[in-house]
Amino acid sequence: MTHENMITEQPGEVRAAIFFVREHQWEDFVAMMTDSDSNFESWNEWKAAVDRMTLRLSSDGVTAIRVDVDLNEFQSWCKRNGTEMNGQSRARYATEAINK
Repeated sequence: MTHENMITEQPGEVRAAIFFVREHQWEDFVAMMTDSDSNFESWNEWKAAVDRMTLRLSSDGVTAIRVDVDLNEFQSWCKRNGTEMNGQSRARYATEAINK
C-alpha cells in the first residue's frame, strides 16, 4: 500500500491529507483493503514511511495533516459512496475529513 494523500489549497495554504491508522488497527487495515499488496512488513515500517513523507511535504511548504481513521467509519463511508476500500478511497476520505 502506498501513502495516499490529496493536496488541497486553502487561501494562503497548501495542505495534504494523510490517511493514518493506529498500530492496534494494522492487521484489520491490511485485511480490509482491496489493494493490500503492502510493501510494508509492519505498522512500524509503514509509520516510518508516513513520517518521511510528512517531512518531505513540509520541506516543500505543504502542511501535512494526519487523519486518524476509525476503520469502521471508513468502511461505512466506502459503502455509502459505492467505492472499494483502496488508495483512491483513502485519499478521498482523508481529504473530505480535513475540508469539513
